[in-house]
Amino acid sequence: MIYPPAADDLGIPLNEIWISDKPEEFEKYILYHEIREIKHRAKGHDVSTAHEKAVEDEKVFEGDPEWEKLRREINVASPEILQKEAGIESDTFEEIMQNRPYYRMKELQDLNGIDEQKYKKLKENFWSFY
Repeated sequence: MIYPPAADDLGIPLNEIWISDKPEEFEKYILYHEIREIKHRAKGHDVSTAHEKAVEDEKVFEGDPEWEKLRREINVASPEILQKEAGIESDTFEEIMQNRPYYRMKELQDLNGIDEQKYKKLKENFWSFY
């Protein structure tokens, strides 16, 4: 059986992928990523490695404006883009990850490592589905 651990947390049955209505305009990118993760898991990679490989596979979309917009959604943004665009370090990224989802960008102000300058950069460069 190959499925993302989040499926258990969300109660998603085996052999199904669920996508909320909120990111519907991005579903082709989300489905591509999920299917690539499943492919890498089928090849024997652990969850973390499969995810990293799926992220690498997404490079086929570089330059696509819709994909670039999705990469800047705070609930899916990678550590690399958060570092590049807002100077977010790994410890702060971990805290951002642990507190997802964010319904308003303002919620980021409550996190350790997010000072006024970083918050301003986050607000300028990122957005939230919610």
